[in-house]
Amino acid sequence: MLKLPGNVKNLGKENYYQKGQALLIILLVLSVVLTVSLSIVSRSVTDIKITSNEEESVRALSAAEAGVEQALKTGVSTGGIVTLPDNSQFEALVTEIVPTNDEFAYPKKLNKGESITFWLVSHDDSGNLNCIVGEPCYTGNGIDFYWGEPGTADNLDTTPAIEVSIYYDSAQTGIVNQNFSKINIVRANFDPKSTRLSLNDFTQADIGSFTIGGKEFKFRGQVDFTFAETPIINSCRQARGCVLMAKVRMFYNDQPHSVGIDPQFTLNNHLSAQGINISSTGTSGLNQDITRKINVFQSFAAAPHVFDSTLFSYGDLIK
Repeated sequence: MLKLPGNVKNLGKENYYQKGQALLIILLVLSVVLTVSLSIVSRSVTDIKITSNEEESVRALSAAEAGVEQALKTGVSTGGIVTLPDNSQFEALVTEIVPTNDEFAYPKKLNKGESITFWLVSHDDSGNLNCIVGEPCYTGNGIDFYWGEPGTADNLDTTPAIEVSIYYDSAQTGIVNQNFSKINIVRANFDPKSTRLSLNDFTQADIGSFTIGGKEFKFRGQVDFTFAETPIINSCRQARGCVLMAKVRMFYNDQPHSVGIDPQFTLNNHLSAQGINISSTGTSGLNQDITRKINVFQSFAAAPHVFDSTLFSYGDLIK
C-alpha cells in the first residue's frame, strides 16, 4: 500500500481550520465595522440634535430679548404670550420694585466714579414725580447710606468712599407743576479710611456689619437733616415733595461695591418704588419646550452724574 506523507494527510484538516479562522476574522471585522458605523450614526444624530437645540435656544433667547425690548418701550407687561414670525414666543412681566421694610439695596454694584439714584418720591405712570395722597413720599429726619462688601479693608488706598448728593425743593412746587428749576443740592461725603480724611475733608464713616435690604454691608454714613449744616432741608424735611432723591457716587475703589439706603422716616411714611423689574420668558422648539429667561432692572430716569457739576455753573450751559 502506498503511504502518503504526514503533511499530506493533515492537509484537509488544516484547510478546514483555516476556513474557520477566516470566518472568525470576517465576523470580527464586521463587528468592528458595525460598531464604528453605529458610533458614527449615533454621533451624527447627537450632533444634529445638539445643533437643533442650540438653534432653538438662540431663538428662545432672541424671543426673550424681544420681550424685554417691548416692555422697555411700553413700560407694561405683554398681557399674554406673543408669537413671533419664526414661531418662537415670549411673555414679559413688568413689576415695580418696591423696597421691603422701607430699606433698599441697589441691584447694581458701583465702580469707581459711577453713581446711582435713590428716589424719595413716587412716580406716576408717565414717569413724572408724584406726591399725591396715598403715594409714598419722604418726610423724615435723615437718611443712612451703606456700602462696601463684607470683608472690605478699611485702611487701603482702594477702600471705597462715597459722596451723597441730596436733591430737595424747599418750596415743594416742582411736584405740583413739574418744574424743577429751583431744586437745590446738599452734599455729604464719607470715608472709612481715617488717614485719608485730612486730605479729602470727608467725614469718618462707621465701620461694622450692617444688613440692609437682605444684603450685608461694611460701612455706613448718616446724613442728619436736623443739623445746622442743612438748614434749608431742616425747614421743609417734614413736607412731602421737599426731599426728592439722593445720588451716591463711589470713589477710590478698584472693585465694584453695592450700595444701600435706609431713610429715617416720620409720620409712618414708606420708601417709594425704585424702578421696574422686567422678567421676560422666551420659548422655542416643536413643542415650545426650549425656554430662556431674562431679568432686567430699570431704574427711573435720572440725569447722568456729569450734570451734577453743571448745576452749580454761574453761567449758561453751552454745547
